[in-house]
Amino acid sequence: EIDVLSSYTTISISNLKWAVLAEIDFNEVMQPVFAIRNDIILMSVLIILVLTVFAFLISRRITTPLLKLRTVALEIAKGKYGKTITIESSDEVGELTESFNIMSVQILEQTQELREREKRLHHFYQATTDGIILHNRGKIILVNQAVVKLTKYSIDELMNFDIQSIIVIDNVSILKKHPEKSYTFEF
Repeated sequence: EIDVLSSYTTISISNLKWAVLAEIDFNEVMQPVFAIRNDIILMSVLIILVLTVFAFLISRRITTPLLKLRTVALEIAKGKYGKTITIESSDEVGELTESFNIMSVQILEQTQELREREKRLHHFYQATTDGIILHNRGKIILVNQAVVKLTKYSIDELMNFDIQSIIVIDNVSILKKHPEKSYTFEF
């Protein structure tokens, strides 16, 4: 048994009634349709593959510099200041990278400047003959050698004292009434 597509019509000639019947094999009719269907599927798969590769390349172009920025930012957070990244594009990501590089170099310069100032301040702090005690809410956090000479206590002993056991603060009630405020005393 063969599937066919049929079509017929009647013809009237004089007193005769005739019918014209046309038949064609179903597979023969559907062959061009199946070919077009297969071509559409193939083209769709190729277009999807091309678009996927294109999307992957675009996303890599965006994410790779951002991942590099993240890695270097984590290094800076660990104290490795001055790290920079090569600028690979002139788009927004490239501008972000350039700004990041400027910030990284500025952090390095400011950190070096702060360390230099800290060294000078520490030298001054230790060299002065005036006793200097830094405290936080009465808990001593730093003393210089002049305080050690004045009190005859070691630095370790002084660090265990309360500020009031070394210096008499006349108005202690102010500290206790307003513990959130910062006060400076000079004696």
